[in-house]
Amino acid sequence: MRVVNTSDLPVYDLVIGWRKGAAVWDKATSFDVLQPKDETTVTRELPGDLPSSLFDAVVRFRDAAGVHWSLRPDGQVTERRRKGSILPA
Repeated sequence: MRVVNTSDLPVYDLVIGWRKGAAVWDKATSFDVLQPKDETTVTRELPGDLPSSLFDAVVRFRDAAGVHWSLRPDGQVTERRRKGSILPA
């Protein structure tokens, strides 16, 4: 999973989580801050006995204004409610 901060401001509390279908899979990777125009790449070794199409990554982060967001595998960015989460903390 490659994440690029395309904004002019840093993003904070960046978490890249992995899913198998709708279930959390493997440990999430966290970053305190991703500066403007910076990028990071995180990979996982997938089980060889399952099709890779079952797996995807979800990103969550906080913007400079303090708003929490989720980035879904289809590229959709949605504001996240503080109660609950799509990924474990």
